[in-house]
Amino acid sequence: MCAHSLRWQKSAASGSGNCVEVAATPERVLVRDTKDRAGPVLSFTAAEWSAFLDGVADGAFTLERLAGNLVDDAVYPESATGAASSTVEPSARAGDAMGEAPARS
Repeated sequence: MCAHSLRWQKSAASGSGNCVEVAATPERVLVRDTKDRAGPVLSFTAAEWSAFLDGVADGAFTLERLAGNLVDDAVYPESATGAASSTVEPSARAGDAMGEAPARS
């Protein structure tokens, strides 16, 4: 499946132009910047995306929490030990997220 044939969606509340778009395949959830549609695409498994949405619903990413860099050691014990947390690596280009070479102009 080509990244250009995906159905990209963004929030109806994203009037400012500072937005991200989301698309889904059977295996992955993809996220890209609307201002750089040919640029990097973040790629997540369904479990990773669900965990993120759960965190949003639980208030883990409120502005107050993010601005204060509050860390709950009970929820994120690795922060107390200084251990590195796991991260999701972004793919280089939209085609890469689908296991394809990027489209050439």
